[in-house]
Amino acid sequence: MKKRLLFLSSLLICGFATLAQNVTMDWNRYAPFPSEYYQTMFPIDLESEKLQENDVISVHISGVPDHDIDEFQIAIINEDAPTYWNEITGFGLVGDIKAGVSFEKTVELVVKKGLARPKLVLSGKNAELSATGSLVGSDILGQGGNGLGTSISLALSKCEFSLRTYNASATMLVENWDGKNQTSAIQNKISNVSVGDVLQVTISGKSDVDAKDLQVVLVDGTPQANYWKELSAWADFTNATITANTDFSFTTTLQITALPTNKDVAALQFYVVAASDSSIMQIENFNLSITLMKPSGAEKIEYKK
Repeated sequence: MKKRLLFLSSLLICGFATLAQNVTMDWNRYAPFPSEYYQTMFPIDLESEKLQENDVISVHISGVPDHDIDEFQIAIINEDAPTYWNEITGFGLVGDIKAGVSFEKTVELVVKKGLARPKLVLSGKNAELSATGSLVGSDILGQGGNGLGTSISLALSKCEFSLRTYNASATMLVENWDGKNQTSAIQNKISNVSVGDVLQVTISGKSDVDAKDLQVVLVDGTPQANYWKELSAWADFTNATITANTDFSFTTTLQITALPTNKDVAALQFYVVAASDSSIMQIENFNLSITLMKPSGAEKIEYKK
């Protein structure tokens, strides 16, 4: 199972909203040719000049399109000179939505920098629609007229925002796959392992959101191991359920099934995952404690952020 890590932070909440409205997503001639993309943007009421790097903006959006939109994404930008495209956040995926079918999704966007005059960008693809436009002449990029004159109408019934502010003291678990939230690498916690060794792993802390299905795995994260060689099976923290803002402590064991490729500093990495409705978890006072069981006796090693 490959890793894809992000580094984020979280959480004090305030809310913003825009009124229900109809928007038109025009064909995006600036996308790579041949463009299948449609896009629109409009101002939103968000005091973005007060944002800090790694704040998180949750966008709750719903509506009905008149055409299919594949890979529907949203982001927050401003259009100040000199680039006229300054990303306050990266893009967050809403998903594929169907013509005439209502959708509703909350997307969490990580702040890159605070900028004034924010706009919400809606972007997505429709290969069939983009191929029906006029083919006469060429656009300003010399890409041909494919898609010119076509658009997607989107009736937005809800577009609400909440801000989760950065907390540098927290350990972050960020969504990585199938709704699972994953820590960044926890390394330099054990010096070596042998096949058959048993590790007793205890995790504790306090999360800002509910979570369940906690697991841990040991990985060789070196380039020689293609950055992801599992040295154990994924170990479940049995019946582990996290309640938001409540202290937790769970213990499990995992057995070493393979040796790392080498003894590089990144050769022994722990990863902790959990399932949560939120794509970002903040854990205060996170602690990972390991007891390495060897024939000569137990060696206890602790990690604290």
